[in-house]
Amino acid sequence: MRSFKISVIKFLSVFALMLMLGTSIAFAQVSVTFPTVSGAVGSSTTVPITVGDLTGLNVTSYQFTMNYDKNIVEVTGIETADTKSSVGQIQYNADQANGKLLVAWANNTALTGSGTLLKIKITFKAAGMTDLDPLATFLFNAGVPAAAITKGKATAASIQVYVDNVTTSGLTTEFKIPIKTTTLATADNVLSYNFTGTFDAAKLELTGFDLVGTKGEGGQGVINYNNTTGTVSFAWAKATAISGDGILVYLKAKAKVKGTQTVGLTTFMYNSGLPVVVTSSGTITVVNNAPTFATATQALTTVENSAVGFTAVATDGDADVLTYSATGVPTGATFSAAGVFAWTPSYTQAGTYTVTITATDGIATATLVVTITVTDVNRTPTISLTPAGPYTVAEGSALTIKAVGADVDTDNTFTLSATGLPSGASFAAATGDFAWTPNFSQAGSYTVVFKVKDNKNAEATVNGVITVTNNNQAPRFDVAGAKQMPDTTILAHTNFVFTYKAIDPQADPVSYFVKLTHPAGAANLPENAVIVASTGVFGWRPVNQHSGLNYIVVSASDGVLTTDSRIAKVTVTYNPNFPAGIDDEGGVPTAFELFQNYPNPFNPTTSIKYALPKESRVRIAVFNILGQEVATLVNSVMPAGYHSVDFKANNIPSGMYIYKIETESFSQVKKMLLMK
Repeated sequence: MRSFKISVIKFLSVFALMLMLGTSIAFAQVSVTFPTVSGAVGSSTTVPITVGDLTGLNVTSYQFTMNYDKNIVEVTGIETADTKSSVGQIQYNADQANGKLLVAWANNTALTGSGTLLKIKITFKAAGMTDLDPLATFLFNAGVPAAAITKGKATAASIQVYVDNVTTSGLTTEFKIPIKTTTLATADNVLSYNFTGTFDAAKLELTGFDLVGTKGEGGQGVINYNNTTGTVSFAWAKATAISGDGILVYLKAKAKVKGTQTVGLTTFMYNSGLPVVVTSSGTITVVNNAPTFATATQALTTVENSAVGFTAVATDGDADVLTYSATGVPTGATFSAAGVFAWTPSYTQAGTYTVTITATDGIATATLVVTITVTDVNRTPTISLTPAGPYTVAEGSALTIKAVGADVDTDNTFTLSATGLPSGASFAAATGDFAWTPNFSQAGSYTVVFKVKDNKNAEATVNGVITVTNNNQAPRFDVAGAKQMPDTTILAHTNFVFTYKAIDPQADPVSYFVKLTHPAGAANLPENAVIVASTGVFGWRPVNQHSGLNYIVVSASDGVLTTDSRIAKVTVTYNPNFPAGIDDEGGVPTAFELFQNYPNPFNPTTSIKYALPKESRVRIAVFNILGQEVATLVNSVMPAGYHSVDFKANNIPSGMYIYKIETESFSQVKKMLLMK
């Protein structure tokens, strides 16, 4: 004891210093509740001391001395795991000889929140009751905050009253729940008892009590139960004392659901409190009778496109409502929760199917395996044409048709054929591909019969009706007498002239024009190139901006059909006699103009040319398609003349962009395409 006191004095000096250094705390009270516990003689338990909210109260220490009757219980120690005292320093002395437990705790970090402050270990020694009382010894810090103490109580008993475990079945059958006692001595002179209890009202309902065959038989009992709140109280008395062990009373009940639940005793008292008892709860188990099918398997046979159906019926010993489900249900079949299966197998569903049906009462299940054999029905194959006819094609134009055969009976094979093929037409039986380019003497109507036949000699046909119309032929650059530009090299700022000539098979007049949109990889033709439509004379005076490889395509038209020339690759070499920024466009222009950028599309640099008839303040800016400005290329006073400026798009993404010129009296916009 002396060593504990010395340790406590040293220990308390630590938290006294903490208090002097800590902040002041407004007056407050914190509840401290010591445990109320009961147990059988010889048993042990660990119970909590709980506290109210300590947040903000700067509690860095506490101490108390708990007194108890050493003849009834024995406090053997403490436990800090999962408590607020699990950190910090703690000292205790379980003074069993004097019936005291001394505890002191401190930490440099204040406690917060509410919950379990500490756990104490108790062993029940002899029947009886004792307070677990700290008297006025409990202190937080040096007394602040104040502790509002609720003392505890320990009850040790040699007699146990308990709810016996029960196993039953069915939701409509009344059953009995025994309330039992261990041995009562004659000297206990038990003439009465009363108790309160709880049960799960969602799972159980009480219907009364029964004393027949119990120790209480011959006495008078009164019961009060509430099947909404799940509470019950019962009182009994008899003129003669009862003794021994056994059933005190049966509580009569009905189960609402299957499964397990607990019925407990919250209070129990013999006579006016003696002999002392401890109580324990019991488990009520409502077992389930599983549903069953009369047989485990069933076999059915049908043919394709013929209905088959059945209703699965299981029985349930508890008369529960059963629901059904199924797995392996074939495509197109239906199965309801009432167990009804219906199916008309399609012509592609020959084979054997296994459907597993499950019946459930909500807890247990039963299964029925149904095997359905669907036999094959051979059907005529089908044939269709893609695209669908009738067909019209001009002389000299290609026509392709694909005959598509199908057989829904997947175990069959089929072949394709065609009759009535026109001269020059072809048909590939392996793929169903028909191809024909009628010549200029084959105008008229033709019928090709396409056929599919399966390996069981079922066949189908479809007619392909083809009308060939007279056809105007386009001018041609690839025949004798025609001329188109070869690849060539020219010097910038010099005139280049070439005469195109296309031959029209019908000798129709031919017009020529420059094609500005070329195949992928070819740039647009510069805007200052021209061609005489009636003669095909092409003229171009490239500038230094055009230095490098350029692509030129000219189209020839008879007014109906058009033919493109070859792509002429024209390499423009740089002319050092013309300075950058001012072109030889013939002096001062007569009007404002913004030209198309070159090249376009571009990656990543392009040149933008513009004309000023007089000195002007010029602003040229580039915008994305959302209207957001991405670059300012010119923003200054410029002299009259032809000018150009480069736009470098290294740091912006691919896409369509808009560039705009603005002067005091002129504005114009154009589009350009960046392709990275």
